[in-house]
Amino acid sequence: MRQIRTLFTDIFFILLILLLVLISVFSYQRIARFNSVYEWVNHTNQVKLKLEQVMSSLNEAETAQRGFLLTKDSSFLFPYKGTEQKTLQLISGLDSLITDNSQQQANIRTLKRLTALRYERLRYNLHFADKPLIQSYPFLADGNRYMNQIRNKITEMTIIEEENLKRRTDDKNRYATITPLYTLLLSIFAITIVTIVYFRLRSETRLRIRAEDSEAAIHNFFMQVPAMVAILKGTDHRFEFANPPYLELVGKKNIVGKNVRDALPEVGSQEYFELLDKVYRTGETYTGKEMPLQINKGNGQFDSAFINF
Repeated sequence: MRQIRTLFTDIFFILLILLLVLISVFSYQRIARFNSVYEWVNHTNQVKLKLEQVMSSLNEAETAQRGFLLTKDSSFLFPYKGTEQKTLQLISGLDSLITDNSQQQANIRTLKRLTALRYERLRYNLHFADKPLIQSYPFLADGNRYMNQIRNKITEMTIIEEENLKRRTDDKNRYATITPLYTLLLSIFAITIVTIVYFRLRSETRLRIRAEDSEAAIHNFFMQVPAMVAILKGTDHRFEFANPPYLELVGKKNIVGKNVRDALPEVGSQEYFELLDKVYRTGETYTGKEMPLQINKGNGQFDSAFINF
């Protein structure tokens, strides 16, 4: 029965550990998913910001060119210088951010081409600064057409990112609500299981200590009782316990842990083995009165006695 209870306890602990591991893995997955959704929201906002910066940089270049052509004041060209490199860097940053979206990848290729054409027209128009405006009008019209196409393309890309942002924000809000709830419920469940196991263990420990105390008390009682006491166990009648008076009777031999036939072979011819076998087999008590007994005390010396048992 004790072995079955020990096996059950071991299986229970293994299942408990597996359960706690599964709870930990599930909680980690929920948190990781929430972090992933949160990062995608930030990613979408970064794409939108880059698109706004590209448009702003192009507007800055266009405004600088217009001011220079109208006033012939070269100070208007200061903001223009470097905007092409800045715009190309922003578009390159956009390209690296949208590698997961084939539709946006196609849009970014179109945006690169239109931006290159727009800056080509900007540079070309500057060559007409000392000529009548009517001569540069066709190129200004081309530049304006490219600018409108760029504006439309950026608007299209922004709409796509806003749709992504809405979807990802909804996911983030859902996970922001569900993940703490799941974590709380799983934590409460784990704490409940651990608490039950703790009190179960404490109860078993208390019972075991009580049993050990009782066993120790019985052991001390038999050790001090002024009578010969021995406890045998099993079909081979193995000595589990023998108190000092009993050990004195058998010549102070080390008999605990040995069976009767090995510990006291001399009693085999005195029919005591048969008596023990019968009592063990039938469960019926046998009482002996003034039974003769010869014990080997060692060195070939046998003591004779008459015993009651």
